[in-house]
Order: sequence, then C-alpha cells, then structure tokens
Amino acid sequence: MTAIVFEEGGFSITNTAYLNQTSLPAFSASNGYNLTGVNYHNYKSSDNKTVYVNTGDTLTFYIHGENATHTAPLYSDHHSFSIDILPAPITVLDGQVGGNIYFNSWYTVTFKINGPGTYEFRCLVPCSNGHSSMYGNIVAA
Repeated sequence: MTAIVFEEGGFSITNTAYLNQTSLPAFSASNGYNLTGVNYHNYKSSDNKTVYVNTGDTLTFYIHGENATHTAPLYSDHHSFSIDILPAPITVLDGQVGGNIYFNSWYTVTFKINGPGTYEFRCLVPCSNGHSSMYGNIVAA
C-alpha cells in the first residue's frame, strides 16, 4: 500500500492505493511520487487521517512538507514524521522514521506492520500553532 500524506498544520492523506505489483512507484525528493505506469486500486479512508491495513502489510508513505504560513505562525522550517512502535514493533524497510521533512520537499519511508492494533503517526517538531493536529492513525487487523 502507498499513501500520499501532506503536512500542513495537520496531516492530510490525499491518496492511498493498494498496489498489485512488487516494485514501488518512482520517487524523487524534489518532485515526489510518480504513479505513471503503476497498476493500483484507489483507496480512501472516511476521515482522511486513517489508513486501514492488514497485519503484515508493507506501507510506503510519500510525505510532502507543506509550508503552513497561510494558516498559522511558524516556529520551525520543517516537520518530522514518527510512527508508534507499539502495539507491535514496525520494521522499517526503506527510509527513516523520525526524519526531518523540510518545507516544500518530499520524504518517503517504507515499513511493515508486524501486529494488529492502532499505530499513531505524527509530527514531532513544534512547527506552528497547528502542530497539535498533525497526527493520524494506521489501523491493522
């Protein structure tokens, strides 16, 4: 599964897709993801902040660090991305959990969900007044 997540005073999942192939979409840190030629089935959650998966699924998040100057004063020049490691540890397969996401740049991380439960993802950098809403959930069955 791949999920496109934008950080702008709160996470917003704009597109998720179940991929029916083994290779990931092309990715560039300056341009983001490219789904051209990729076979996928669109999937959206009801609240646009929750991704529903199965235990054992591999997820790739492509995250764009949005500059939230039009919604709140800034306290930083970047966001970050972190995922709970409980209720079961996740396995990071590519990228880094906890890395910085500078404004107007892209970031990617691929990880495997090893157990059922709800995993919260969030920004760890107090970036603006909207920081407290920068979280979402991965629910694994």
